Amino acid sequence: MSCRYGVYAQGSVVLEYWWGDLDKSTIIKSEREQGKDPAIADQYLVLADCRHCQLNLTPEDVQDVSSALHTEGSSRATRIALVLGVDHEQNFSSLNQYSIESWSSGVEIMLFFSLESACMWLELDTQNVSVRLQDLQREVSKQL
Repeated sequence: MSCRYGVYAQGSVVLEYWWGDLDKSTIIKSEREQGKDPAIADQYLVLADCRHCQLNLTPEDVQDVSSALHTEGSSRATRIALVLGVDHEQNFSSLNQYSIESWSSGVEIMLFFSLESACMWLELDTQNVSVRLQDLQREVSKQL
């Protein structure tokens, strides 16, 4: 699995740490499993740290991911902030397309190049989020 996540604030906040090469099936599988997590509230916010992953998605793959997550009800998220590495042009293109398609299904998704900006948009404490994302990254490093 290329995503480690943590559930916080009584299930109303999910922090995701993504790493490695990601394709359509990996993303859909991870999000579907997360969607079944009973610790996550019916409506929640997501901050996805995508700074350490590379998306290998065609425009058609992005449409498939969006369709799978939003029409099947796998995601109950209401606002999603995606934090990207500045040098990830391909990730920006794919995630921007995903953002556009998701807004039409009622999910607000914004792309950010800084953790601080993403936290501000979600009204989360940057220092707290940063520490928790580092914890998730350490968990991943121990398993690799």
